[in-house]
Amino acid sequence: VRLVLVIVFVGPLLAGQVAELGNQVLDNFPLWTR
Repeated sequence: VRLVLVIVFVGPLLAGQVAELGNQVLDNFPLWTR
């Protein structure tokens, strides 16, 4: 039960961080491919 609570609370935080990283990568991708 405890593990489920951890996933429920931490999941959205991790998803937000991954989304931010994805946005940064997409923004910088054209610069890296030059």
